[in-house]
Amino acid sequence: MILLIGLIAIPSLMPGLGGPRLSIFGPRASLVATLVLVITTLGASILTSVAIHSSRRVRAMAAHISRCVSPPQADTGKEYPGLWPPNDWQPNLFAATPVVARVSSDVVRILNHGTRSRARDARSWKQLICEFLNKCEGKLIHNDGPHRRAVYALLASEVSLYRWYVGGAVLCALASVCAAYLFPIEADPLILWNLGVLIVHAVLAGYVATNFERDGVLSNILCNRPRKAEFSGSLFAYAALPFLALGFAIAVSQVPGVVDWGGGILALLGAVGVHL
Repeated sequence: MILLIGLIAIPSLMPGLGGPRLSIFGPRASLVATLVLVITTLGASILTSVAIHSSRRVRAMAAHISRCVSPPQADTGKEYPGLWPPNDWQPNLFAATPVVARVSSDVVRILNHGTRSRARDARSWKQLICEFLNKCEGKLIHNDGPHRRAVYALLASEVSLYRWYVGGAVLCALASVCAAYLFPIEADPLILWNLGVLIVHAVLAGYVATNFERDGVLSNILCNRPRKAEFSGSLFAYAALPFLALGFAIAVSQVPGVVDWGGGILALLGAVGVHL
């Protein structure tokens, strides 16, 4: 991927092959702006690849937990590990959808120090998770508050990392488009590459969020509800942000062909009374 982006960027960096042209800023500013465009394109591409693997990692971890905690002949009408038992170890606020779960301060505080009615638990998160995954005669024997709290912290941390990767990739792609807009660089292949990155995230946003919702472990642990694909404001906001970023990038792009899309969007906004 880095080699491919380098091959695309070479004609834009070497004056003998055409190079980028600016309207008023001169060759040095042109070179600096193109280097910024190449770096942000690399960042968007690498973070996109890492985000895809991170989402697969979350699903793989949830599948492993499900295999470990489910009985050999699990009842198809029952989910494992199930909903949270009523105790003081529950998080103060459960996420509306697994894809927006995060490790809040109360999770870390209670896991490290226990509740008011419990003494400090010196066991590490790793030990608690290992105990949670162990069964005795096919039964889950460590499904209490401290162990679920540790699993919650693990899964929520992984989901938070995934969101950071997605956010970083989208911001890098938008930075590339904005750099080409502020410094009118003729580097169409790199702009099209970044638009492709935004399209990938726009397509994957709803797919990944729905897969997380349909996972029993993620829904039980992170949301304290059965697995189901349910519409929520958090789910809509997460799925809509990449589309908004893509629309903004198309609107400001100066790439031939793409500018027609942008003109259509701007004309549509003008028709409804929004003028940019």
